[in-house]
Amino acid sequence: MEQGIFAGIPAANYHGMTDAVSNSMLGRFDKCPAAVKVPTDDTGWGTIGRATHCYILEGLEAFEAQFVVAPECDKRTKAGKELYASISAASPGKEVTDAKTFEIIKGMASSVGSHPAAQKLLSEGKPEQSVFWKDADTGLWCKARPDWMSGDVVVDLKTTNDASHRSFARSCVSYGYARQAAFYCDGLHAVTGEMPSHFYFIVVEKVEPYRVECYELSPEFLSWGRKEYDRLLEAYSWCIYDDSCPPYQSQDVQEIPLPSYL
Repeated sequence: MEQGIFAGIPAANYHGMTDAVSNSMLGRFDKCPAAVKVPTDDTGWGTIGRATHCYILEGLEAFEAQFVVAPECDKRTKAGKELYASISAASPGKEVTDAKTFEIIKGMASSVGSHPAAQKLLSEGKPEQSVFWKDADTGLWCKARPDWMSGDVVVDLKTTNDASHRSFARSCVSYGYARQAAFYCDGLHAVTGEMPSHFYFIVVEKVEPYRVECYELSPEFLSWGRKEYDRLLEAYSWCIYDDSCPPYQSQDVQEIPLPSYL
């Protein structure tokens, strides 16, 4: 594996590179060490998320090269299943999404495009470049695929049910977004010798009116994310060294105290 920033690597190829540690792998490892050995596409978002990112960040032409839109139908019925199967067979190598979902994707794209800060952040730069580096402390190869990079600025697009400040702050902990920001920034620093000046989140809701907000984590929040990925990388390196990724977090019986809300 070679250290650097590479354009043009298909998403499927990138996600198939399981010999390098990604942020989503660390998230699965944190939940259960053995989870990193379970086959996954490493995206954690499915066809809708991939289609949304492709349409907003890469444009209609790239979207049509990777996805095909099927007419609205009931996929629970025999006719609906047959229709989807025929469309998939007629479009080899493409993922199928439905017309209703495509309208939602276009609505989110319109909202992102009309938000002053989001529009400015995405006015220049490149999407979906792959970054590979070796972690200096553990010797593990790591990888990241920033949604958007413009000079020393990194932008990450998130779809959500609630784009409010309070809700997204919780998501940064629950879904490892703070860890992701620190992991990506440190990876780019390892490759380029320079730390990104900013890591921004563009957050768009998945229901009308497709509210959009833009956020940047405080230095303290980013530092917490760095401690989190350092902790997990070190633990993962020991599991690799011992050739043991157990399907549990603790080998002892654990007591559950009365929750504070009770």
